[in-house]
Amino acid sequence: MPSVIFKKENRIGRVILNRPNKMNAINDSMPKEIENAIQLADSDPDIHVIILSGAGKAFCAGYDLEHYSKESETNNVIQGMPWDPMKDYQFMWKNTQHFMSLWRAMKPVICKIHGYAVAGGSDIALCSDMTVMADDAEIGYMPARVWGTPTTAMWVQRLGPERAKRMLFTGDRIKGKEAAEIGLVLKSVPLKELDEYGMSIILKNKDINLISSTTEKSVNTRHIADSAQTVDFIDNIEINTCTDLGSGAGLPGIVLAILMKPKNPQFKVILYEKSFHKSKFLTDMSKKFNLKKILVISDTHSFIDDKMINYVKKADQVWHAGDLGTIEVLEKIEGLRKTIAVYGNIDNQLIRSELKEYEIFYCEGVKVLMIHILSR
Repeated sequence: MPSVIFKKENRIGRVILNRPNKMNAINDSMPKEIENAIQLADSDPDIHVIILSGAGKAFCAGYDLEHYSKESETNNVIQGMPWDPMKDYQFMWKNTQHFMSLWRAMKPVICKIHGYAVAGGSDIALCSDMTVMADDAEIGYMPARVWGTPTTAMWVQRLGPERAKRMLFTGDRIKGKEAAEIGLVLKSVPLKELDEYGMSIILKNKDINLISSTTEKSVNTRHIADSAQTVDFIDNIEINTCTDLGSGAGLPGIVLAILMKPKNPQFKVILYEKSFHKSKFLTDMSKKFNLKKILVISDTHSFIDDKMINYVKKADQVWHAGDLGTIEVLEKIEGLRKTIAVYGNIDNQLIRSELKEYEIFYCEGVKVLMIHILSR
């Protein structure tokens, strides 16, 4: 089994560390395989960006100490006494040159860290152009307490001398949030919530068509990662509200709400979805991740049962876009949640005397027009 897998997905070249049973610990073949994968991506004109990640529970837990503790003909680490530091340095220097292929790549390299990127694993990660960490992931170089680190320059380049010294003198491990705050990585994200959301999409996709079944295996790397790309744009223009029309599975709306929650508690996402079943899924996801929920419905045609009442109770606010059928439907909804409603073409004079043909209002800073049928 290769220690590194290379995959091409449209314009993305994916380099995946592939020793999940060892938390992707570095063996003899991994450094060169990383460089080979980068060369494949660089030589392909269709690939525009390289994504580096690790399979399994961690990005990389450093060198495979179990492997290197066993004497063998291929083992370049085990030494007799007296210990020769130059021999050890030559071994580490050779591997670092392979890792630096990430830095020398002609295409931008983005590293995704989950679990751990420690010791030699941090060497690999810091050679990338940009790094994104999970909030609860950890990065550090503990062996620096004993013999320094082969990639000292990358720590200094990212942090500056003072903060680099703090990390390398202490050998501390820090989590994603702190790593982003001090500038070691680009950003940290709530990976656990995004993973749970991705799994929810896959499970529900068996009942309703949220995404193409052919893309279920790549829901995180394709749908969720694509949705997350807009976060930097939102940060740059400092807006507090985003509207997702035809939200479907909640892409990108739910993803943005999850990512922006720790960055800007005032940020709101409004989801619009006409499908009853997809709206229920969005309501469930909003509740799961503690997001504000607006239920948008229409054409109840005098019918409201316990199932619909349950959806109303789960929402923070209800918008009814007409064709209620009877005034009792409106009264039931208004008795449970704040409601904004307009009349539709089938509604009688009693309903029309209570409601307008259209409503123009603001929700979380967004101007909303609600009407049943827009006539010329």
